Amino acid sequence: MDGKDKIIEQILKDADLYKTEVTDKADNDYRMAISSAQKNAEEILTSARKEFCDEEAETIRRRKVVASLDGKKLYLSKKTEAVSEVFLNALEKLNKLDKSTYKSIICRLIKENAQKGATVVIPKNCPFSKGEVYNFEVVKELGLKVADGGNFNGGIVIESQNSDINLSFEAIIDGLKERYETFVAEKLFD
Repeated sequence: MDGKDKIIEQILKDADLYKTEVTDKADNDYRMAISSAQKNAEEILTSARKEFCDEEAETIRRRKVVASLDGKKLYLSKKTEAVSEVFLNALEKLNKLDKSTYKSIICRLIKENAQKGATVVIPKNCPFSKGEVYNFEVVKELGLKVADGGNFNGGIVIESQNSDINLSFEAIIDGLKERYETFVAEKLFD
């Protein structure tokens, strides 16, 4: 199983774990919003009966529509937060990988994307020093330079004369989110 598959598998596992909790909370928030709106509608109804008996039904209908829309907006907002949380959690887990796994991922990214003579930029939070990365076999084979202090969160950036390749964990997760966000949402809320 390659690194992407492991990441995707972990994202799906995490999504399943969050599913019940997030769905219950969103459902409860939705019910509370509807309940509160209905209570407000009833209060308005009592007042409206005294002043505007003819407009009573219209007032209730409008309040229920607004409450329903507010509830649906809140529910959608909570679902969106839950999906984003899954991907943020995946990013955190990538940055907390043990050194061996981290090295394996970095070496694979370098091997698949770097050209001879390029520069591998490692982030400030990299578990390896510049010297350690320079001694990775794939870095030596391709004659790569290594720079440290990259202002990104995990992973690497490969700089060459023709282009830079952003392989930071943030960029990888953003790409996965773009591609699998709908799938994760379906898994969370099916």
